[in-house]
Amino acid sequence: MPLEGSEEPVHSIQFPFFEEEQQAVPAGLALDPTNGDILVAMLSGFLFDYYGTRISYLPGSARIIRYNPDTGELNDEIRGLTTAIDVAVDEEGNIYVVELTRGWPPALMPVGFDLFDPDAPPDPGGYVRWDGRVSMYPADGGEARILLDDIDTPTNITYSNDTLYISAGLGTPGRSVISANGIQPIEGVVGLYD
Repeated sequence: MPLEGSEEPVHSIQFPFFEEEQQAVPAGLALDPTNGDILVAMLSGFLFDYYGTRISYLPGSARIIRYNPDTGELNDEIRGLTTAIDVAVDEEGNIYVVELTRGWPPALMPVGFDLFDPDAPPDPGGYVRWDGRVSMYPADGGEARILLDDIDTPTNITYSNDTLYISAGLGTPGRSVISANGIQPIEGVVGLYD
């Protein structure tokens, strides 16, 4: 199906369910400039455990998938992630991955909790806070390097001119959240890593 105003077809990709029967949720995209492949950060969707409880994600089930738009081939590029939410690639093919959080179990949130009320009681919003990570996976297949650790819910990453731009602080700015470091206000930030 073409985009409005375009005569070019749009690729439609159906991602398979993960092994644990969780829905694969595409959360971020990056173009690999070395070969034109698309890398997709895949969060793991909801899963119901044997008690019938809904689990929002499982440690180790998120991944980065490589998609070849010419052949339609899908391959797991990086596995074993917890909440892969975005991905970036530099000109050499090094891959940068953002994990929203790695904490387990996910923080429970009361039904009907108002995430937009800055005066609401402290609540982490369904995630373990200050447990996010940015990692680099070398193009040569070498061991991954942790670039940033224990950051508050990073959500996006962009690479440009030898610099990574990373946004963090998911939620209503100023609303208090519970973390391993006590009660802290959410501070939405964009940081640079070079």
